[in-house]
Amino acid sequence: MKKILISLLFLGGQVLASENVNSEKKKKAEVQDSKQETPPQKTAGTNQAASPQKTPEAKAEVKKAPVKKQASSKPAPDFHKEVREILEVSCLQCHGSEKQKGDLRLDTLAYAKKGGDTGPAVVPGKPKESLLVERILLPDSDEDVMPPKSPHLTAAQKNILSEWIKSGASWPKGTTLSSLSAVDLAKRKSAVKKTLVE
Repeated sequence: MKKILISLLFLGGQVLASENVNSEKKKKAEVQDSKQETPPQKTAGTNQAASPQKTPEAKAEVKKAPVKKQASSKPAPDFHKEVREILEVSCLQCHGSEKQKGDLRLDTLAYAKKGGDTGPAVVPGKPKESLLVERILLPDSDEDVMPPKSPHLTAAQKNILSEWIKSGASWPKGTTLSSLSAVDLAKRKSAVKKTLVE
């Protein structure tokens, strides 16, 4: 239990650190863009443009703009809360450690990136090059759709996997997935909701 808590704390720290780095890069880029896009102001009674004045209020406005844009951006899907359960219930029965149809395993990121007979299943940051996304987005009637048998993935599940790969396919180090039935997943979710008594 301590190892799980430590792993979760480490993962949370990693996510926060990467978000901070990304937000700093966005802030710098947006500040530079806003400086370039500021039109010259005309003074009253003349046709000449006055140079933009740098007041503390103007600086504060520039700093506030990136925060508003970040609030509207969609965060990457959470691996443990969203992605993991889709892979464990819908994919690993045929592409796990015990069985590998098409020589494909999806129980670790390394295997998913390696892919199977037809190429890499997951190409972080590139959903259009990821065979996993290609196969899940096929029509349910197509013979190559994944998973091949009902229940097929919902539109929301397809979107989660596509967005996860698009955002870089974050997969915590040392995490190996195993096949789960829908019943096992429900048991896991109910166990997580229970409070531990010490």
